This record gives sequence, structure tokens and C-alpha cells, in this order.
Amino acid sequence: MGAAQAGQSFTVIAARFGITKSEVSRLVAKYRETGNVKDVPRSGRPKVTTERQDRLIIQHSRRNRFKTARQIRDDLQGEIGRVSTQTINNRLLAAHLPARRPRQKPELTQQHCQARLQYARDHVHWNIRRLRRLMWTDEKRFRLYSNDGRVRVRRSHGQAFNNDFVRAVMSQGGRSLMVWAGFTYDHKIALRVIEGNMNAAKYRDEILRDVIVPFQEAHPASSSWMTTPPAIVPESSPPTNKPTT
Repeated sequence: MGAAQAGQSFTVIAARFGITKSEVSRLVAKYRETGNVKDVPRSGRPKVTTERQDRLIIQHSRRNRFKTARQIRDDLQGEIGRVSTQTINNRLLAAHLPARRPRQKPELTQQHCQARLQYARDHVHWNIRRLRRLMWTDEKRFRLYSNDGRVRVRRSHGQAFNNDFVRAVMSQGGRSLMVWAGFTYDHKIALRVIEGNMNAAKYRDEILRDVIVPFQEAHPASSSWMTTPPAIVPESSPPTNKPTT
């Protein structure tokens, strides 16, 4: 309430505490009406957990945001007794920790991060005329069959891209399909499906000879070829990742 009394907007308060703007409005209205933000006593079935047990549930979830309500219940059975998974969910929802699908990101090592930063620094001064002459290419392997992905993470509103709540994934295992594509400032290169695994000979024959060289001959303005350095991308690159002469 101190932030609201200090004149901060509901939007600023919501972003600061990780709750919705409507929740801030509801709490401020309750405080003005009752002088408190706690729920008033009400009739009905009493809670099966104490305030201390509620805090244990919330703290346990915050230590590992990917634990399910069932796992939290099993971990804390000695402290909170026999409670249902619905009770666990209710306490977490009241603490603004609903179960959401985690955003995904590539599996990046410290080397990847440092290489990306250096790459950006090396090219930050390039002007648009120079960038228009570049061809950007990359290949990607897609898994055709994998787990159904029913992983959930406990996070508040506005925390979707916080690194603590993002799930790192790697494309490997199961049947897969590899595709290659490229683009320039003015043109797109047709998607190329790669049969089997990419190797040096296949990269030379199916990409360099059959795609890149004909494209550069047809579009001489895009005569420079920029490849992403292997250290930047988390997946392994083909043995030949530079133009051959």
C-alpha cells in the first residue's frame, strides 16, 4: 500500500510486484474500504492448511519452479500432512504462481554467449548498403516425434522470458527432418530439404553448387555471403561452413 500512497500508478506497482493491474486495483480498493488487505473471516469449510504450511508450499515451489503440485505434495507430506493436489494448486494460485507452459530457448553455453556478443560488436557499425549485399544462411533439424511437452512452470504475470522460468531445449533424438534456407535484404531463397545427415560433401554439392552459386549469379548485388560462426549457434554445424574456392 505504501507504493500506492506514494502516488505510483497501478501499472508501475503491478510490474514491480509481478501481479496484474486489476489485482492492484482490487487490493487498493479493499484497503480504502477496510483498512486492511487480508481476507475477512467467512463462513464455510475451514482451510485444511495453516498459514505456515501455505508459506512452505509457496517457498518450495519458488525453489524449483518446474515442480508439479503432486511433486510438491509428496515432498512436503511430513510437514503439511495429507492434502490434495488441488489444495496445493489453490495455494499457489493465491500466491500468483499458476502453472504455465515455459517459453523455450536454445541451449546456450557461456562460449555461445561470448561469441554472440563479440559478433555483434564486430558488425555494429555496418551501414544498410553493406548489409544489403549479405546473404544469410542456416540449417535446422526438426524433431518429428518427441515428448508431448506437458511441462509446466510456476511463474507470475510478466515473467515469461525470465531465464529462471524458460526451458532450454535441444533438437536431437527420434525421427527428424533437416532443412536449409537463406535470405538477403531483397530476396528469399527457397527452403531446401536435406535427406539424411549434413556432411561436407553434401553441403558442397547440394547447397554451395546447386543453390548458392546459381543464386549469386542471378542476383549479383547479393554477392557477399555471411555465415553464422559455429561458436554462436548451439547445435553442431556441418564440417564445411564456409564458401569453397
